[in-house]
Amino acid sequence: MLQGPKYGLLLTTLLFARSLAAGGAQIVDLGYARYEGSQPNSKTVVFYGIPYAEPPLGERRFRAPVPLVPSRITAEQPEGGAIDATQPPDFCIQKGNDGSENCLKVNIYKPHSATPDSKLPVLFYIHGGAGNPVAWPFDHWIEYYQDVVIVSVYYRLSFLGSLAPPEFKDSNLGDFNVGLLDRIEALKWVRQHISRFGGNPSMSLSTARATEVPMSIST
Repeated sequence: MLQGPKYGLLLTTLLFARSLAAGGAQIVDLGYARYEGSQPNSKTVVFYGIPYAEPPLGERRFRAPVPLVPSRITAEQPEGGAIDATQPPDFCIQKGNDGSENCLKVNIYKPHSATPDSKLPVLFYIHGGAGNPVAWPFDHWIEYYQDVVIVSVYYRLSFLGSLAPPEFKDSNLGDFNVGLLDRIEALKWVRQHISRFGGNPSMSLSTARATEVPMSIST
């Protein structure tokens, strides 16, 4: 039987490697920030809550989404580390005070083996007019179908996403259809960055539920 400090070090190394293979975190570098995702199974990596636009708070409420400012995200990254994207974010406000206004984010599901050179097709999932994207998880899809990257999007809902008073005809007061504009902004972000997750920005398949309108990055 193997004994001694060398054997102990070998055993520790093997156990650490096994833990990484079973459920360890993975890193994707977007250039302006590094994100740490989770590995729910041996074939799938999930990145939760990656912002695609500036938070629609204060004077930005009821306004078209503001494109993400990369330097703000860079400043939030721990020095020498990565931003934690291993836990689902708050969903967008729907009724009362449930959820958060700071919700313009995406969840991204990728095959563990996917690299920036993989150029896999992208499925952009838009949930129905209510709900939480994590209620429709895709890690099991990726586990069985290793030839796709899936993005699910959070966008403003209810009165925050579709309020349309006559006063908004004056663009100084607000914008119409901001929930739809959120999804368009998310598509722009995906097109720019999805290759880092193994996706092909020029080839996408988009889907929708309920009353939502199908959208795609390109034709």
